[in-house]
Amino acid sequence: MEQIGPARPDERPAIEALLTAAGLPHDDIGPHLAYFTVAREGERVVGVIGLEVHGQDGLVRSLAVAPDRRGLGVARRLYASSLARAQRAGITRLYVVAPAAQGWFALLGFRTAAPESVPDAIRTTHQFQLLSDHSAVLVRSMPRSS
Repeated sequence: MEQIGPARPDERPAIEALLTAAGLPHDDIGPHLAYFTVAREGERVVGVIGLEVHGQDGLVRSLAVAPDRRGLGVARRLYASSLARAQRAGITRLYVVAPAAQGWFALLGFRTAAPESVPDAIRTTHQFQLLSDHSAVLVRSMPRSS
């Protein structure tokens, strides 16, 4: 099984390659790499998920898994790790713009949100602006930590 943990700066080329193969943007990941999580098999990056932190709001982004590792639960494990990081960061609401994965995120508790209800900090992100299908904006409230 793969090991999941924070992305390292030297893994950026592998992360970008995964995102390119998945048709996802990556030209702005540099400032957010500290909140990216990867799945590794040895030294090979086989999955990635990103999180942008904007105060108490977070944007889930850049979820991609290598084709030969899909269907094995890697995406779910990446998301669980990212969710835990979001909770530790004090995020109370998570957003995602997921035209191709709307159903998958709905299974994780995300619900459709009107684009105008999205806070400016999220709406003005490069990721949000780049993905033009804002009908696929989803939001999930975070459980409170005890």
